[in-house]
Amino acid sequence: LYTIKFEILGCARSPSTMVDVPPNITVPMNFGLEYLDSPSHGNLTFLLSDDEKLAANSAIMSLNSPVIKKMTIEYDRTTVDVQDFSKETVKCVLEASYSGTLNKI
Repeated sequence: LYTIKFEILGCARSPSTMVDVPPNITVPMNFGLEYLDSPSHGNLTFLLSDDEKLAANSAIMSLNSPVIKKMTIEYDRTTVDVQDFSKETVKCVLEASYSGTLNKI
């Protein structure tokens, strides 16, 4: 499980300006492999060789990759060209991002 800590930076520490925020929120590491390549959740397309494609969720992928985060947030990219890699390799990376487990390639 990931633990996300919230910190309120730059606010005065007086009772009138304090905000009640839970100190820790726990979210599951496993986002669900069933959502990988989902037509309704796959807003990021990985372009493979032979015109094959795999779909993934840009938010989940951005949590695991600062490069994908920059591509999707700053450059509004919705596709990633991964034609230099085998389908098995790309699928392994995507599954690891969704499940938190890296299988052998």
